[in-house]
Amino acid sequence: MEYMSIKQAAEKWKVSERLVQRYCTDGRLEGAAKFGGAWQIPANTEKPGDPRKAADRPKKQAAKGKPQAKENKPHRVAMPLLNTAFVPGHCMESIVQMEDPDTRNIALAEYYYFSGQAEKASELAEPYLEHQDFSLKFSACFIYTYANLALNRIPKSRQAMDILQTTIAAMSENTSAEDRAIATCVSTGVSVLLHLFCH
Repeated sequence: MEYMSIKQAAEKWKVSERLVQRYCTDGRLEGAAKFGGAWQIPANTEKPGDPRKAADRPKKQAAKGKPQAKENKPHRVAMPLLNTAFVPGHCMESIVQMEDPDTRNIALAEYYYFSGQAEKASELAEPYLEHQDFSLKFSACFIYTYANLALNRIPKSRQAMDILQTTIAAMSENTSAEDRAIATCVSTGVSVLLHLFCH
């Protein structure tokens, strides 16, 4: 399969590279994947439509008495900031442009942790420790564990580890392969770096 870069897609669709980047991180380009840290997009991919127009459709259908389409959940990834390519020195701009507020909060928590602001990272991650979305929950557990480790709050780090292990143990056969992969990655990463036995 042939691929095009973000720059090539931006030129083809006559939009900014930043917008194409957002399409990729929001999961709006089917088949787009990161290779060596850079997004590659299938060459035959069409430019996504305007989501505002798509949002208007259910309202118009409702007015005509047609059944409304099921609302799409935002596509989320674990550790969204680490999974976003941005120009050095423009990290905060990338975070601010994230449309989903929960993804933005987790990305901000990552930023605080990796910039030595463990207290702020811990505060932002804590509300997501019991979130129903696995990407948000596992990201929060990862950040909360290390932020509190840096603050020498070992019981709080253990709390996040316990939540993580309990969630993994409760996963059923219906849990998606993507969520299982996220769980394995985060759990193994935390366990190895904390010198714990991997389950």
